[in-house]
Amino acid sequence: MADESSQQSNRTNAAAEALHVTAHRSNVIADVRAEEQALPPEFELPHDNPEQ
Repeated sequence: MADESSQQSNRTNAAAEALHVTAHRSNVIADVRAEEQALPPEFELPHDNPEQ
């Protein structure tokens, strides 16, 4: 029974770590997008601007 409990605990910890990593990744993506939006137009890449 202790082995089952240990396995469940390991799965729970792994799931919590995966959620933490996913949340961190989402925050990093949001930060990068915010920084990109704050850049002046001369830093815009050609593929980001279909009018060019």
